[in-house]
Amino acid sequence: MQENNTEIGELKSLLFEEEMDTFKNLEEKISNLSFELNNTEQIITRISPLFNDVLREKLQQKDSQTIEIYANSLAEIINKSAKQDLPNLSRSLQSVISPAIAKEIDDNKDKMVDALYPIMGSMISKYVSNAIQEMMDTINKKIDEGLSVDKYKRKIKSRVSGVSETELLLEENNDALMSSIFVIHKESGLLIAEAHLENQEINDPHMVASMASAIKDFINDWISQNEEPDEVQLLSYGNATLYIESAGTVYQIVFLESEPDHIQRKSIQSFFSKIVKNYSHFFPTFDGDDSAVEIKHIQKEMQLFLNQQHKKNAYKHKKKSNIAKYILFGLLVLFLVYLGIQLKQQYDNYRLEQTILAKTNEEVRIDTNENILQVNGYVRSQEHYNLIENILNKEGDYTIINKMYLPLAEIEKKVLKENTALVTLSKNLTLKVDSLSNDLNKLQLELDKLKQVKSTNNTMNIETYTKGILSNNFRHIKSFNADNASFTFNNPLLFEIGKPTLSLEALEELGILCKEYIEVLLNDTNIAPYIKSINIESYTDSEGDTILNKELSYARAKQLKKYLLAFKGYNLKHEVIDKLDTLLHIKGMGSSDLIYTNGIEDRTDSRRIKVNFTYDYKKMAKKLTL
Repeated sequence: MQENNTEIGELKSLLFEEEMDTFKNLEEKISNLSFELNNTEQIITRISPLFNDVLREKLQQKDSQTIEIYANSLAEIINKSAKQDLPNLSRSLQSVISPAIAKEIDDNKDKMVDALYPIMGSMISKYVSNAIQEMMDTINKKIDEGLSVDKYKRKIKSRVSGVSETELLLEENNDALMSSIFVIHKESGLLIAEAHLENQEINDPHMVASMASAIKDFINDWISQNEEPDEVQLLSYGNATLYIESAGTVYQIVFLESEPDHIQRKSIQSFFSKIVKNYSHFFPTFDGDDSAVEIKHIQKEMQLFLNQQHKKNAYKHKKKSNIAKYILFGLLVLFLVYLGIQLKQQYDNYRLEQTILAKTNEEVRIDTNENILQVNGYVRSQEHYNLIENILNKEGDYTIINKMYLPLAEIEKKVLKENTALVTLSKNLTLKVDSLSNDLNKLQLELDKLKQVKSTNNTMNIETYTKGILSNNFRHIKSFNADNASFTFNNPLLFEIGKPTLSLEALEELGILCKEYIEVLLNDTNIAPYIKSINIESYTDSEGDTILNKELSYARAKQLKKYLLAFKGYNLKHEVIDKLDTLLHIKGMGSSDLIYTNGIEDRTDSRRIKVNFTYDYKKMAKKLTL
């Protein structure tokens, strides 16, 4: 059996010699592969190149599953590192992210603007609204300040300078502190020079410079769109403000704690203009070389300017602080003065209360307010009540408000006493009124008598004056009667017997005399106001019927009036001529007043016309009253 096995083995060797070598090699490889599968280090070494290629390909293809796995792992790693060593992680990320952002801004500025626009646009809109609201709140708060030296200084400055008080408030509100200044090359975005206040340095100024340049371009695109961008831009967020100014080939960027006012802007612009002018030969050729001598000079000037502005703000703050101290001291003094006045007033009130207590044994309470003194309390007797009033009246120029109360019995006594006094006073007043009434009646009677006498005298004076004037003018005429200042015409040629018609010759004679008579009366201002009428009276003799004679005389008087009204040669005012028709009164007297001579009727003298006037005695009396 053993021999058979040997033979079979030899036969296999002869038949499968080549295959056996292959099997041995395969067995050896399987053994090696099994060893590598059990060796982790060998597996990682083999698979890492392939994994890197596959991962790169998946990320380039933006495979969502791969990105999700990678993001979760990366977030877990960053979170773990932040807990273990946050400062080291920050430095590591900053060294990678900052250059990447700066390079991306330089290479794809438009894309960065497009990416930031939705966020920055709403951020700026929100900031502008909040900034305006904060500014208005600050202004309203300043305006509402009650006691402030700055308030009155601002009012005076506003009147003198012509600048509105609101603008001055805005300048006060925007007193910003500058912390850093950058000068940046416009085309390349490289930082040329920088200056910072102490402890205000920026870790990566080159990255900030690149970001600021991109932000400036973004602001110009957002505000202006198709217009030319402004050379000065402001970007604020929270308590920080970025002031960006462009000139020639460079930018100036200033970091402030709030927006600068007009004066600060002017100062910054003036400084930047000086820098641009002094180094205009250097800026266009700047290639990023930080060792240039000009850069050191620029930084020195920037640092000097920044320090000067900081000292100026510090001095202004100190000055305001001192003014605030003075105001507080003044308020304290005013408070102490007020307190002293109140204490003195209370002491005076206490002293007065003690005086009243000592003299009347009555306890009252006294309150004073400016020039008003009020006394309150319950007093037992009217005597004490009056004594307290006398004491208070001696206290000076006070308006006294008496709120003291008496017992009911004392009040009844006081009322009874006052009623008795009132009754006595009433009787006395009644007697005096009656006496005065009698005296007044007597005086009225005397006054009426005097008026009557004066009226009579006045009337007599006017009548005497009128007669004198008429006598001076007509005494040479036979028909004029000086006693009653009248004319009597009894010419036999005046009328035909039994007829009303006046002869032409008579009319002419009568017309001339009547015209002059009327002019004398109505042209004299001392006579004319009191003439009631100028009368034309016509008389007949006794022959014929009495009624017919009266009608005949009336017709003759009427004819003379008609002639006088038609006369055109009056030397009178127009308004007086217009009144003649009213002033001329005619009377037909008939045979009522016959003229007798030696007991026999003189028919010629009886047939006559008489012209006289009547006074207006009511007007005379009225003149006396006036």
